[in-house]
Amino acid sequence: MISIKNIILNSFRNYKNAEVNLSQDNGVFFVYGDNGAGKSTILNAINWCLYGDIVFHGVEFTPEVKPNWANDGDTTEVKLIIQNDDNTYQFRRTTSGFDNVGVLEAREISDTGNAGRSLPEYEVNSIIKQVLPENIKNLFFLSENFSNEILGHKSANSLKSNVYKVSELDTITSAIEHLDLTESYYAKTISKATKDYEKITSLVGIIEHDKKMVDENEKGIELAKTKIAEHEETLNKLKEALVNSKQTRELVQQRDFWKSQLNDVEDDLAKDDASITECMHNTFYKVLLIDEIMEYSEALSIAREAGKIPAPINPKIIAQSKRDGICACCLRKITEKEIEVMDKQQAKYEEIDRLKFLADGINEFSDLREQIKASYYVLCDAMESRDKNSKKKISVEEQLDAVSEKIDSAAEANIPDNPEERRREIEGKIEKWQIRRREYANNIVQLKTEIEKSYAERKRLMTSAGGDAQSLEAELDKIKELRDLLVELRESTEEIIKERIKAGVWESFKKILPDTQFAEISLDENYSFSFIDKGGFESKVGKLSVGEAKTLALALISTLSNDIGYSDTPLFVDNLFAGIETSHFEDITRCVESLSDKKQIFITYLYAKGSTRVSRYFNPAVIRQEIKVAKGDDGICRAEETK
Repeated sequence: MISIKNIILNSFRNYKNAEVNLSQDNGVFFVYGDNGAGKSTILNAINWCLYGDIVFHGVEFTPEVKPNWANDGDTTEVKLIIQNDDNTYQFRRTTSGFDNVGVLEAREISDTGNAGRSLPEYEVNSIIKQVLPENIKNLFFLSENFSNEILGHKSANSLKSNVYKVSELDTITSAIEHLDLTESYYAKTISKATKDYEKITSLVGIIEHDKKMVDENEKGIELAKTKIAEHEETLNKLKEALVNSKQTRELVQQRDFWKSQLNDVEDDLAKDDASITECMHNTFYKVLLIDEIMEYSEALSIAREAGKIPAPINPKIIAQSKRDGICACCLRKITEKEIEVMDKQQAKYEEIDRLKFLADGINEFSDLREQIKASYYVLCDAMESRDKNSKKKISVEEQLDAVSEKIDSAAEANIPDNPEERRREIEGKIEKWQIRRREYANNIVQLKTEIEKSYAERKRLMTSAGGDAQSLEAELDKIKELRDLLVELRESTEEIIKERIKAGVWESFKKILPDTQFAEISLDENYSFSFIDKGGFESKVGKLSVGEAKTLALALISTLSNDIGYSDTPLFVDNLFAGIETSHFEDITRCVESLSDKKQIFITYLYAKGSTRVSRYFNPAVIRQEIKVAKGDDGICRAEETK
């Protein structure tokens, strides 16, 4: 158990000699007073003593820790007595001049209460890290705007950064970065050891670039999967809400019916278009040629009737007789005079033979009109079918739109925020993320192919380089293997932590606000929270009320404290109820009380004479002390216990 036992302020800001003794190891401790009385100064003094900081969550304080009324030579001092399980330590930071950082000293306190050995710097740093590491102190030193500071997107101390620090993921990341530098060094050394230095260096650069791009695309795939799963989960809940609704159940069934009808009619239209295309492809050119073909056909018929075709003697027989010099019919020798006559007849008969060839081709189109007629009937049927199906599609779409409008109306009356409209929106998002996931996957395949080619070429060059280069290459392979293992470890660890945070925060949030309008919580890749209401709509943290945002922040702190090892680290909250409506006081109180059984919680609040003490909203069983601070006429702040 970690607990603060004493807080001592000497000449710090407006405090001259002030001491606050704390009697319990856990519970709620209140510090209250008027404006400027020194409430926040006590929290800032603790911060300054441990870390040397003079700024507490960006709040403007006096430029110096040393008060303006201090005499020359007066020492500004803040002393803390902190118990960590069985060990007790005294932390003391001092400054004699106007050095705001000062000097930190630490001693171990013996069982008798006497200051024991002085602790070396490394041991002091180790103990402070156990109590509250400086890099995550913003999770435990909370200003009145702590919800924005912890959950805000633009905060320098982002949630992701804090999670990395608390869970040691930043240590793994640093190791990976170190291995990257080592890998680069080895690659350059290997390159210098070879005659193909420039080629290998170029390949190393290409491989590194392509590997980074693979990592980016793999992250893109994981993001796409997460988004698709989230949207599908939300979509399923919306569909369930619609189906289970008495007003919409039948309408949803009707919508599904008309959707099915629309799919069927679109399939029929596709078939009609295919038939029309086929008919046009097979017969269109015949329609264009029909007049010419019929004209030639008629001319050939007249020639055939006039005996002009076919030729009485095949021109090939005449050519053979001329070549052999013997008549193919009577087998006698042909004279020169007969050859001249045969030449004239051959030319005439060849022309007639060409006409016969053309006639044979045109005869293939003799039933052209019948072909066109048959195709025409098919085309007419297809166009008539398409016209009917087009009209049917319009009718089905009208029915579908009408049912969807009725669902919208019913949803608006009975289900928050119009889930029917939301359904259409989410379906569009799912489709977009599915497209992006496929693009990422294709990119990875191409990149890995290029990486393998680059590695193969590099290996070929290294093989010819000699033994030293090959030995270095083996060492480089080990470095790469170790790096890949660390990357896998970081990714798996981070995924586990994110799920634990999401589940823990949601469980705590529901306990504090059991009647919340929200149905679930989500945590994206940037550790940004959002809520899904019962109607399926998403709300970012910025749209939450102040009370809801502070409840979320406290639920987060509770989860991080319990799950990551700082369950007993004290919590300091400046002006807890600032900006919160009175109706939310009970919720915030319940959250703080749930934390107080394991740690000290220090809460400051503004109290003017005659006003209500914030402590009255708390269970008296968890209240340990109430400390009133006030500024006297001499400008010096004083603190006294009232409970």
